[in-house]
Amino acid sequence: MSTKAFGIVFAVLVMGFIGGSQVNIFLLRRFNSQQIFFFALILQVLIGSIFFAGIESHLVGLKATLVLFFVFLFCIGLTYPNSAALALAPFSQNAGRASALMGFLQTGTGALVSVGIGTFGASSIVALLSGTAATALAVLLLGRPYIASMVMNHDAETVVMH
Repeated sequence: MSTKAFGIVFAVLVMGFIGGSQVNIFLLRRFNSQQIFFFALILQVLIGSIFFAGIESHLVGLKATLVLFFVFLFCIGLTYPNSAALALAPFSQNAGRASALMGFLQTGTGALVSVGIGTFGASSIVALLSGTAATALAVLLLGRPYIASMVMNHDAETVVMH
């Protein structure tokens, strides 16, 4: 791939992420963060699984890889802002500390992922993305009742305070 083609591909893939974030704004008018997050995460796991299986079986070419990666990044554009909102919702009194901790955890996870890719090679990226999305879905499914109660309690406290 030429440098110009790579730049175009990179720009289009980034548009997937940005597009997901922009679509999220419109979806929030009709759905809550939990609903959007849950749906986007399920779609992300599905796309990641198809991506992983296709790459491992050598059935996915460059065009399919780019389409799958675009959709995966679009899902990240949906999950990221909603996960941040849900994670910070119960901590309105300590939002700055909670946000700093979240940033630290994200940066630390990124560092660990970089070490993993360096150790296992660049071909492990698809497996890593699929595994990360599947882990996030498992945590969501296991923690869903807890998340719902934390957000509901926070919403009730906010109403009482105002």
